[in-house]
Amino acid sequence: GMFANDKEKYLSIESSDNNLNIYLATGASVLTGVVSAYCKTKADSYYRDFQVTNDPATLRKVHSYDTAAGISLAASEIGLFFLSYLLLSR
Repeated sequence: GMFANDKEKYLSIESSDNNLNIYLATGASVLTGVVSAYCKTKADSYYRDFQVTNDPATLRKVHSYDTAAGISLAASEIGLFFLSYLLLSR
């Protein structure tokens, strides 16, 4: 067959699983990083609006976007940590 023995087949599958995990960790880190930057930009924009209007509803939006930015930044950091682990454990 394609593989000389079961060990080669296992190593090939293990390697492709590891590569998939690396791609997933990279994608998740980038995506959550982009979401974090977007949310922080929105929060800053709403805060500038709040400074002009002093509207409490606008301030709530600032807090919501800041919270989302913080959570997605934490998720991005976890993804980067996991990616580092995967790359260093090869």
